[in-house]
Amino acid sequence: MSAASVAVRGWGVAYARPDGVRLRLTVGAVRADADAALADATEAARALAAVLDAAGVPPANRISSGVRVGEEREWDRGRSVRRGFRAASHVTVTIDEPDAAGRVVSAAVSDAGADVEGPWWLVDSDNPGRLEACRRAAEDAAHRAGAYAGALGLRLGAVLEVREPGVGGDGGGPHRVELAMAASGSDVARGEPLDLDAGDLEVTATVDVTFALEHG
Repeated sequence: MSAASVAVRGWGVAYARPDGVRLRLTVGAVRADADAALADATEAARALAAVLDAAGVPPANRISSGVRVGEEREWDRGRSVRRGFRAASHVTVTIDEPDAAGRVVSAAVSDAGADVEGPWWLVDSDNPGRLEACRRAAEDAAHRAGAYAGALGLRLGAVLEVREPGVGGDGGGPHRVELAMAASGSDVARGEPLDLDAGDLEVTATVDVTFALEHG
């Protein structure tokens, strides 16, 4: 007869200041022909690269996430009319200093005409807030298992297995929170400072623990 055991899942919630921020920046142009649109979009991409260089964002923290050249059309009196060609390039940028994000957004929009999506705030795996969420998840698992054992007239024995199915919904990777915020040229091109502050992010952790059960 196999030894009795109980498997439970514990949850933990804590709060953390972000360790970084991710932005998606898009530059492009609409011109009468495709070659002109691509040429102008390329110049805008160079201007954006200069902004990121000046902000101290290393090339390793920039990922080109798409280039597109295609017709630009709009509806006019019930029919689709071609207005030219749009060329655009996208780059995903990770900024290691969250406090610098607002300055990068402002410069990208005013100096390179970029559109901005984000921010997505990042919490590292060794962030104290994340580790606190893990500790609370383990405590929750032990409390749940103890309740089951007590109700069955048993007591908890040794821990047989501990498994982390995922943290913050990202499969164990960096915890990411997306805020409902975006910036466009009209928002910051006037040189107004843009203040981006994540505040304290809610970080969740989940852990599966299996305990042996013993007779009292």
